[in-house]
This record gives sequence, C-alpha cells and structure tokens, in this order.
Amino acid sequence: MLPSVTVRKRYRPTLVCLNCRRRKTKCDREKPACGNCVKIGETCFYSEHAEENAVKKVKYTYVEDLGLPEIINMTPRGFKISVKRSAAWFNGLFSDIAVIERDPYLTITDEVVDILFETMRNTFDRRKQDYVLTLPNSLKIITTYNSKPQPSEEMLFHQIAKEFSAIRSAPVEDIYIPDQKEFWTRYYPHFTGMIHPLLPIFDLEELKSLIQKFFDHQTKEPGVLNEKAHESTILMTIYLIENLYLMEFDSRNMTIQKNINLIKGKIMNYKWFQKTTLFQIRTFLLLRFHNWCSYHDNDGSRTNANDGLMGLIMGHCNSLGTTWQLWTNIDKPEFRIIWAAALHWDRKLALLTGSDPLNTRTMKVPELPDDYLVIKFLKCCIDDPNKLDYTLAMDTLGRLTFEKEHRLLQWELRIVVLMAKLSLHHGKLNHSNTGIIAIIRVIEELITIWNEYFETPLLPISYSRRIVELSMNKALVILPAIILRVQDPHKHEVIQLMNKLSTTYFNEFPRFYHVFKRLFIYKLTFNLVSRQDSLNHLIMILKHERPEVLEKMGIFKDHADMTDEDLIKAWNNKYRHVETPCHFKVDIKCKEYQSNLYSSSYQNTIEKLEKTHTVKSDTIDVAQFLQQVFDLTEFDRFYDIDIDAFPKFENVLY
Repeated sequence: MLPSVTVRKRYRPTLVCLNCRRRKTKCDREKPACGNCVKIGETCFYSEHAEENAVKKVKYTYVEDLGLPEIINMTPRGFKISVKRSAAWFNGLFSDIAVIERDPYLTITDEVVDILFETMRNTFDRRKQDYVLTLPNSLKIITTYNSKPQPSEEMLFHQIAKEFSAIRSAPVEDIYIPDQKEFWTRYYPHFTGMIHPLLPIFDLEELKSLIQKFFDHQTKEPGVLNEKAHESTILMTIYLIENLYLMEFDSRNMTIQKNINLIKGKIMNYKWFQKTTLFQIRTFLLLRFHNWCSYHDNDGSRTNANDGLMGLIMGHCNSLGTTWQLWTNIDKPEFRIIWAAALHWDRKLALLTGSDPLNTRTMKVPELPDDYLVIKFLKCCIDDPNKLDYTLAMDTLGRLTFEKEHRLLQWELRIVVLMAKLSLHHGKLNHSNTGIIAIIRVIEELITIWNEYFETPLLPISYSRRIVELSMNKALVILPAIILRVQDPHKHEVIQLMNKLSTTYFNEFPRFYHVFKRLFIYKLTFNLVSRQDSLNHLIMILKHERPEVLEKMGIFKDHADMTDEDLIKAWNNKYRHVETPCHFKVDIKCKEYQSNLYSSSYQNTIEKLEKTHTVKSDTIDVAQFLQQVFDLTEFDRFYDIDIDAFPKFENVLY
C-alpha cells in the first residue's frame, strides 16, 4: 500500500472582483473598481492576500456583534411547490406556507388544526342542498356552522357567504356601455385625482380623447367595437376606471363583478398574447392595480394570480423595447414611466412573497433610486436560502430610503419592508432559537401603523387597505409561534394581543375572499395555542394521531416504547426557547364591533382557557381534548358529534 500523501491545493489568485464572483457576472477587472460595481453603486473588492500554500480552507465562525456575517437557514422543511386538483403554485420564501413549514411550533399546530378540520369535514352532509352551492366545500362548512332559526350576530357568516356565492355564480352578460354623463362627472375625475397620481402611466389628454371618440362611435353604432381602433382595450379601461370608483364608494356593488366577468370573458382575447401596443400595456398595468384593490378578484396572500399577468406585462414591455435600455441611448420619457411602474409591481410582489422577480437586472437611475438595493436584498435571500446572510439582508433593508413621489407609496413600502424584516427575524428564531424580541419590536411598529390607518386612512382606501390586510395576516401567522415558546405572564400578554388583532382583522376585512376562508382555521389555531399547557397537548395529539409528523422532525423513532414525559423532554431538548422575552409597549386599538364576526366563536374563551386542565399522571384524553376544542369554538351544528367517534387510547385517561 502506498503511503498517504498530503496534496497541497494549487493557489490561483482571484482575478475578478468578489462581487462579480458572487453574482456570477463577467468582470472587466478594472481597478480600483470594476464597471459592474460602479454601475450599481457597490463597493468593489479584490482578494489579494490569500495564502499561497493553504492545505485546506479555513472555516471562520462569524460573530454578529463584530459586524461580520451571521448565516441562517431559511429553507422551509416541506415542498416548495404545492399541488392540488385545481391548481399548482410555487411557495415563496416569505409565504404563509413557507413560514409554517420553517417553524416546528407552527408545523405541529397546523397538523393538529388539520386533524380537527378533517373531523369537521367528515361530519358535513354533502347531500344537503344549500344556497351556497357555488362555494367550495370548505366554505360550505363555515356557512352551516352556528346557523340558527332566529337572526343573531352569527348570521353575518351567512350574509357574507351568500355574497361570495353570488359573485362566483355571476354570469357573463352582454357587453354594455356605461352612462357617458356619469363616467365624465364621477368616474373619470376620481381616476385623474386619486388613481393616476399612484400610477402615472397615461397621457390624460390622449386618454380623454380616445374615450370620447369611443363614446361618439357608440352613439352612431351601439354595441359595435372597432378592433382596428382598439375599442375593446378602451372599453376595458372604461370598466376598470368605473370599478376603481365603485370599490372606493360602493364596494359591494355587483357591477364590479359584472365588469370583471366581461373583462375576463369577452374583452381579454387571445390576440393580446400575440402582439401589443403601448396603450394596451398601460391598460394591463391598470388591471394589475385594479386587482390589488379589489376584494372581488384579488391575489390572496401568495399573489399567485399575479404571476401570469405580470409575466404578460413584462413580456410586452420587452417586445416594445421598454426595458433598462431606455436609460442608455433611447430618449423616450413616457416609456420610462411605464417601465418604472412595471418594475414597481414586480419588486413589491417579490418582496411580499420572497420569490424571484420577473426581471432581475437593475441599474441606479434617478427614477428608481432604491431598485438596486431591492434586488440585492432579494438575491441575498433567494439565491441560497439555506445559507442566508442575515446581517447583509438586514443592512440592505436598512439602507432603503423610501424615496417615492406619492406619500401613499412611501407608506406602503415602509410596511412591505417591515414585513420582510418580520420574516427574517422569524427565520433567525427558527435557526438560532433567538429573535423573539426583534419580532416583537417589528410587530409594535406595524401596530402603530395599523392604529393610524384605522383612525385616518390614506386615500384611496381601496388601495391602502390591501397592504394593511396583508401585514396583519403576516403577524397572525407568526404570533402562535411566539405564544407556544414563551411562558406566563408573557404568554397571556401575547394571547390578548392575538385576540384583539384577530378581532380587528376579521371584522375589518371579512369580504376579502381569502380572509373569509381563513376564518375557521384561525379560530381553531387560537383555541389550540391559547390553552394552558397547549404545547404538551399538541405533541400528545400528534403522538397518537399522526406520529409520522414527529418522526420527520427527529423527535423519536420508536414511539411505542417512549413515554409521554420522555417525548416532551425530547421536544424541549431540541426546540426549547431560551431567550428572555419582553413586554409589548404598543397595543392595537381594537374597536367595539356591533356585529362581531370573530368573537362569536369564543365568547369568554380567554377566561375558560385560564382554568387549570386537571389530568392524572401527566396524561390527557385525546378524544376529550379534541371535543373541548370544538366546544370552545362553538360549532353549534356539531354538538351532536358522538364522542365515541374519536379514537380511544389505553393509558391515556383522566
């Protein structure tokens, strides 16, 4: 046998700068700074002091206090692509699903909620006819629970469900032309005064002239659309302008859905996917704006409905030369405005979901002063999420200046950045078991913004309410993880906050379709995590109902020989939180809602949950626990569930 020989690694001096090497872009090797770094405004570094005879690469331990990188793992445990019978979608790094899959405490809570929901679905009689047959089965369950012969506050469920049912079943009617007088006296002034400053992509004189010519032609030939004059595009713009007015002043008007159906069914034709004009791109951007404001046809928390529309917009921009080349040798100011608007929506939605933007190129230009920082942050997070540079990501967010011409856009970007920080702090909490204090501080900043919004909202409300809804949902997704990690009296304080936040959220935004869908799940989640000794209860339920979940998390292999006490101990050894939490200094100003959609599900629940849950030998009756969760949620239609239908386990008795 030949003797072992230590092979020395050949040293090759790094010729390209470290930034280009990280970005995997071609470097011109100019010194003291290469052309790429000069263009995007980064400090250029070259590696000139490597050891020539290094036998192996030295691994350094980085310390955050010294200003050096702190690397965390933000990769979700589950699949990044979700598939169901009706759709498939990619879950971004900051999406609700990714947040839950990253956090072991949220993972077990979500699994137990699924057990309860599965039991509830099994009790639903699909043969019964209801006036909400156009809703999915998950929402039919919502409408049947708490149904009573006498009107009560619970009837609000049926009221909202009936509206959603009418919206989903609304037929595609024949094309109609809005009243010209009403358009010019109501809808158009609202558009020019409130909407166009947020989306200044139209030449208003040109737009007014095109619309007037359209109305004149309709007077001569009613119902006939001249495609050569792009009258279908003009009519779509008219519908969108009308909808934006109605969403602000009459948001429950069914004309909104009628216009949406006409746009989808008769005006958006296949030709738009082949070629386009500048006016059509502007209309598409207006549709993107409209979908953000509308709770009839919005994107949901994943914004997955956005991807196809934004892909179409970016593709048409490229086909017309509306790209970054506009800032080189092409003098087209109106094109730059359109490109800046397209990038605004591309970057904002990427920041919200933690997904790749559709256009990853950037430049430092006056019209988009912070764009290169947004791209730098997204690449830091998304390129390699299992080795995310937390220090660099937070520093990049801190350098954003929020330089927007419109006050509402500045305010919106501030909330988007706080949501990104919240996701990063939560990722650090899962990686290093520290970060609750940072999460609390960000939620306090958001609470201050929410309080200001509900007192004096920025106009138009249809636009500003959307980002408030998204940010409140982000906090509600993360708060159960904080509750399960902390002990009293801090735990009780977070429970109270989640109670108030949930009450505000579901009573302020119940007519957003995705908000209404979350209602049952969030109620069950609250009742589960708010119980005394809730963590132990969750672990015990999974041990008996879904032991494979704990096995995948590395808690045990042979659960048959593992006592309940050893199981709890194993969990605490792996996931126990050691950071000392602090109090919330800001409290959300929860209103007194006359018809409270949320609190009807757990009146006096806080007081009930504070009572000691007496058990013998540190064990619980799983069936009894599940029944109690149902009782606390007041599933009136399910009180007759046979307790014997739940599985019974030996050695798990009171």
